[in-house]
Amino acid sequence: TGRVYRLLDDFGVDGEDLEPTEAKAILKQKLRELTEESGKATSPEQVAEMMADIAKSYRTTRELLLQQCRDVIDFLPSLDENDREKLALHFRRDAMEILE
Repeated sequence: TGRVYRLLDDFGVDGEDLEPTEAKAILKQKLRELTEESGKATSPEQVAEMMADIAKSYRTTRELLLQQCRDVIDFLPSLDENDREKLALHFRRDAMEILE
């Protein structure tokens, strides 16, 4: 039972006033909490995998946005002059300049 009280003390629990059965129950609860937390912990391998997934997602999104910009650049010359002037008023400059 002395070991139980020492372990509780290591966990920051003052067990001096506890009965041995109470001390054991609290210690079991603390160990259960630690076990649950350790299951949530992230290993370096998991971090590397998550970072690779994030980088891949970023590249995919970037490539999609780049393609959309290219599509807009290809489309803008087909607009009539009136529509281009409306865009220029809205953006306060020529839309082609923005995308170049």
